[in-house]
Formats: sequence, structure tokens, C-alpha cells
Amino acid sequence: ASKKQILNIGYIMKTLQKITYSALLFAFASTINAKPKTDDLATAAAEISKSNYTAAINLMTSYISNHEMEPQAYYYRSVAELGIGENDLALKDIDLAIQLDKKFQIVKKLSKSSKIKQADLLLQRAKCHRALGNTETAMEELSKAALADNTLADIYVEMGELYAPRNDFKGSDTTFAKALRYDRTNYNA
Repeated sequence: ASKKQILNIGYIMKTLQKITYSALLFAFASTINAKPKTDDLATAAAEISKSNYTAAINLMTSYISNHEMEPQAYYYRSVAELGIGENDLALKDIDLAIQLDKKFQIVKKLSKSSKIKQADLLLQRAKCHRALGNTETAMEELSKAALADNTLADIYVEMGELYAPRNDFKGSDTTFAKALRYDRTNYNA
């Protein structure tokens, strides 16, 4: 090989090294500035609030494939599944969310904890049981939810809706009144 060819090969190697270094630096900087995946949880919550249940289910299914130990993702997917009438799937997901939440509570050394309150998890499980026609189990779950947080108005709304079909209008009226005590703007109460 001539001296000129050797110099060209050296120049090409140095250029490739610089390109590789720049690409690695760019990749590292991109991961620093990348949006955290928890945005998916907020997006799912927003989709649910707009009744875009299928979009929320798809988003949480994708999220769970990479974060299978996240109770909040199963909770949101359960809410969305219940919204489209997939009651069995909704119950299965809320059961998983509750199991994972218990693991987070038992293992205090974990740096992350569930952002869903226990009362909300139990309320969702009660809604699933109610949708499946298991009214007694739903009432038991609501009682547990009220023990976890007796100020969550939606617990009493759900109770009131369980009392009404039984013609227990006093129970229904009492629980709706309790819901309004904690949230005067609760339309369902």
C-alpha cells in the first residue's frame, strides 16, 4: 500500500471514531432528555376521563409489557375495561393491582410505591363485582374501602346504588347523603 493510501485509511478511521463518539454522545443525551414513561399513566388517565377506553387499554397494555409490576397501570386498565363492559378482565386486572400494591406495602425497601390509594383499588374491585352481579361481595369491598378512607364520596355513591335495587331506600338515601357530605359537587350522589 502506498503512503497516500495509508494516510487515507488513517483519516477514514479517525473520522469513523468521531462519528461513533458523536452518535454515542447523542444517544446518551437523548436518554437524559427523554420523557419518562410515567407520562403514559397520565395519558391513560386522561383517555379514561374522555371515555376513550380502548385507547387507554391499548396504552396500558403496551406500558405493562415493559412495567409488569406497576399497580397503577393495572388499575387504569381495569377502569377502562369496565368502561367497555369487559367485566371479567377488569376484575382480573384490579386483583393484580391489589396484589402488587400489597407487595409494595410489605417490601418497604422498594424505592417506588403505588400512587393509587388502597380505597380506590377496593372501590374499583367493588365496581367490578357489582358489574358481574356479585352485589354482596361488592358491598364487602365497599366496606373495606370505607375503612381505608371514609371520606371518599364515590364509595358511598356505589353503596347507594347497591341499596336502591334492593328497595332499601333509607340505606340508599343515607349513603348518598354521606357522599354529599364529603363532596357537595358529586353529581351521582
